[in-house]
Amino acid sequence: SRPPRSLQVVNAVNCSLFSAVREDFNALKPHLWDAVDEEICLSECDIYSYNPDLDSDPFGEDGSLWSFNYFFYNKRLKRIVFFTCRSISGYAYTRSEAGNELDMDLGEGDAEENRDAGDTESGSIEEDRCVSVAL
Repeated sequence: SRPPRSLQVVNAVNCSLFSAVREDFNALKPHLWDAVDEEICLSECDIYSYNPDLDSDPFGEDGSLWSFNYFFYNKRLKRIVFFTCRSISGYAYTRSEAGNELDMDLGEGDAEENRDAGDTESGSIEEDRCVSVAL
């Protein structure tokens, strides 16, 4: 797609992430953009969006509420940052399926350690997903 202006992209990302986690995002927002800016220098970037059609969208499965995909390219630094996010309805997964997805995100070793340690964090993540569902 045609490169969007960085302020438009920042605002679009902020709106999407705020819709998913509400007020919790306000504390994260400055840290998120400071980290991105530190790595890629946003003011020097060309930004491209990837908007797949429904048939080729790798994240277009059942339960996907929205997603975004941006490439931040800094020619001077010779760096690319791929910034992607998606929101998934908590109602689209059973508890065991949500646990499997978390295992994939954490890596098998990390997930096993969390299970052995009696970590209950995965349950709270699933609950947060349900809360972020907009009807």
